Amino acid sequence: MNSQLLVGDDGAMNDVYLHVGPVKTGSTYLQSIMWSNRDALSEQGVLLPATHPNELFLAVNDVQGGRFVLVDTPEAERAWAKVATRARSWPGRVLITCELFGFSEPDQILRIADSLAPATLHLIIMARCRADVLPSIYQEKVKMADPDQAWEDFLRAYRASHDAWGHAPGTILDRWLPHVDRQRVHVVTVPQRGAGSQLLLHRFAKILGIDDSRLAVAAAAVANTSLDPSMSSFSGR
Repeated sequence: MNSQLLVGDDGAMNDVYLHVGPVKTGSTYLQSIMWSNRDALSEQGVLLPATHPNELFLAVNDVQGGRFVLVDTPEAERAWAKVATRARSWPGRVLITCELFGFSEPDQILRIADSLAPATLHLIIMARCRADVLPSIYQEKVKMADPDQAWEDFLRAYRASHDAWGHAPGTILDRWLPHVDRQRVHVVTVPQRGAGSQLLLHRFAKILGIDDSRLAVAAAAVANTSLDPSMSSFSGR
């Protein structure tokens, strides 16, 4: 892959950072801060190419043909084309963030990469302890699909599924590597519980080359409360 810096539609330097998850690795927290600080990001040369907080989700839904959405979303039509056009036109760094990108199939990833050309693509992928990830996924399953499923039954079904680890960092990375230079793959480790969520933000901001001390955090951050296996609450992501 050509390692030289490429240019956007207007002839300016253009780097697109694709934050692709996996799920339950701090995405809600980071995305809420990025959206609430989009003007501050722009001042530091980073574009969030969305006009409303749900647009990047709709864009992923568009690319994936509604595979992970259980209701009709006609507003997703051409959502990705709009996001990609803004990304190509920005003269600096661009952040496109949605954890559902991590579920994209090879043909969908090819469409994403082709539509962002000639931008230089970067991949941001998160790594979190599986002991923390599984209770968080279980919580989402209970909330969204099966409120009566027991923790033990969830684990049993999860182990038996051929796609049980389809969202794991290594699996996601294998799908994306044909389209991203290995030197532009950035792995962010999610801090252990109790380490403080701003440490995660600091690690994420460092990859984007921004000063996170210039971002308003307290009022912007959205917590996504999760449950541990004993069903006692903890501050999850």
